[in-house]
Amino acid sequence: MTIEDEIARDGVFECIRAGGNVKRWHTTQIIGEQTVAAHSWNVMLILHTLFPDCSRELLLAAMYHDVAEKFTGDMPADAKWREPEIKRLLDCVTEGIEGALGVYHRLTSADTRRLAIADRFEMLWFCVEQRRLGNRGVHLVWMRVMDWFNNNSLATLDIGPVNVMLDAVSREYEGVGQNEKRPLHSFDNTIGPIPR
Repeated sequence: MTIEDEIARDGVFECIRAGGNVKRWHTTQIIGEQTVAAHSWNVMLILHTLFPDCSRELLLAAMYHDVAEKFTGDMPADAKWREPEIKRLLDCVTEGIEGALGVYHRLTSADTRRLAIADRFEMLWFCVEQRRLGNRGVHLVWMRVMDWFNNNSLATLDIGPVNVMLDAVSREYEGVGQNEKRPLHSFDNTIGPIPR
C-alpha cells in the first residue's frame, strides 16, 4: 500500500493526528515520553517567543514539521546530522508526504533558519526537563545540540534573541542539582512576557 493509498483509506485528518502521536527519542533513554505533537507545540512556543513577528506560515510549518513521521518514523537527529545523504533523502520524502497531506509550507531562507533554531532549542529544553527528572543520559544529546549552535552559522544569524535563550537554557541545564526547587523560568526574567 502506498502512502497515498493509506491517506485515502484513513483520511488526512486521522493521518495528521496519528503523526502527532508518534513517540520521539526511541534511541535515547528518557524518563516518560515525548510525542511529535508535544515537541511541535514547544517548537511553536519557542518560535513565537524568540521571533514575535514570525509569519503564520512559519508557525504552521512548525506545527506540521514532523507529521510525516507517521509514515517514516522518528529518524534520530544524529543519523541525519552524520549522514547528509540520509537527511537529503528523508527531506525529499517528507516534503512529498506533507504535500500529500496538504500541510507543506514553503518557507523563506530566514524562516527555515528560524525553524531549525527553534527545533534545536526544543531539544535543549527537553534535556533540561530530563535532567531535572534525574536523567543524566541526555548529556550526549545536549552536547551535540550545543555543538550545532557553536559551529553552525545558521544559529548566529539571529544573534539577539538566540543568544538570550542560549544563555538561559545553559544556566538552567548547569543549575540542575544545585537548587532542586529552582523553577524553569529564568528565561522569562530575561526576555519578558510572551508576545501576543
